[in-house]
Amino acid sequence: MSSLADMRKELRELKKAHEKPVSRMKKHDISAELERLRHHREVTPAPAAVPSAPHKNMKSKVENVKEAKKAEFPVAPADVPKKATKAPKVTAGKVKDVVADKVKMSKAKLLAMIQGMDSDAE
Repeated sequence: MSSLADMRKELRELKKAHEKPVSRMKKHDISAELERLRHHREVTPAPAAVPSAPHKNMKSKVENVKEAKKAEFPVAPADVPKKATKAPKVTAGKVKDVVADKVKMSKAKLLAMIQGMDSDAE
């Protein structure tokens, strides 16, 4: 049989913290506790040795998330007002005509304003 010091050391390693201190136990109690713990460890398998439920291979129902969202929440595009069309491009020859039209219009407006002012002053 092993010495009391060796048995106490082994029991300290195996026992739980809430039990009474090994130094206060008698030799007979220590050997009984060691036998109980050894038997328990030999009979009880390690958690990693026993496989739990087999792993299930997960397969996604949808390959593309955007397609799944489109299928689940169909949305019609909103009516968006069309942008205003751009002014037609003006070439060099047309620029002179456009500027001349603006000058004529502004001269006519200026003359009308001057005549209106003159008639008001009288």
